[in-house]
Amino acid sequence: MIKIIRRLSQILAIFFILAVPYLNDRQINIIMGNLYASSIFGIEISDPLIFLQNVILNLSFDFKFFLSIIIPLVLAITFGRVFCSFLCPVNTVFEFLNKIYPRKKLIQIKGDYKASLILFSILIILIFITEHPLFNYLSLPGLLSVELQKLFISKSPSLFWGLFVFLILIDYIIRRRFWCNYLCPQGIFIGFLKIKKTLQVVKEVDKVIKCLGCKRCVTSCPFYLNPMEEKIYPQCTNCFECVLVCRKNHKDQAPLKIKF
Repeated sequence: MIKIIRRLSQILAIFFILAVPYLNDRQINIIMGNLYASSIFGIEISDPLIFLQNVILNLSFDFKFFLSIIIPLVLAITFGRVFCSFLCPVNTVFEFLNKIYPRKKLIQIKGDYKASLILFSILIILIFITEHPLFNYLSLPGLLSVELQKLFISKSPSLFWGLFVFLILIDYIIRRRFWCNYLCPQGIFIGFLKIKKTLQVVKEVDKVIKCLGCKRCVTSCPFYLNPMEEKIYPQCTNCFECVLVCRKNHKDQAPLKIKF
């Protein structure tokens, strides 16, 4: 059921992105915008990272803007980085391509979250010093949503697609989920929002001895995290692939489970 919900969420996110220009062109404005900011049946929803950038650039707090990030914030605090695994079109593309042509022999190197935090801090400082909206240019989900809409309307690809193909090649040839592991500011920021009661993957101590040591939980993880032997948050995106494969192998004795 979890996998079905996740796949449907991914399809609906792509459908939303493509439906907006089609409907708006016909003066149907029940949904508008992209993954930077959107309006769904009159409900304004914005990227919290763009709100943070706005605060830094303007040194002011826009309350109306803040209201538009409440839904994403609540979603992240409650369910973790599910935007990445359930909604992000970039992740959907990577997953789809990996299903078509999996690279089983690819060396998978885990990202360094501390290094990502340093990079994120540098970006914050640069935004403040240069007074440029750098997150707009580095928000790959937002950029992809905008470029998909442009492509849908004009049928003419921009230079962005060359960069995106380059990232796909890196994902295939060099490191799995290079962008998500090292550079994605959305993922880093959402990781900040995890609290003790956020939905998460945990291992049941009384069932750990039942583990077969097959490591399928590791190989099923897009980030190559090991939920049985290490701290997987804040990198884990709660795709729950590790839990599903663990249940498949161990049935009721699966040492991995999902809990708040």
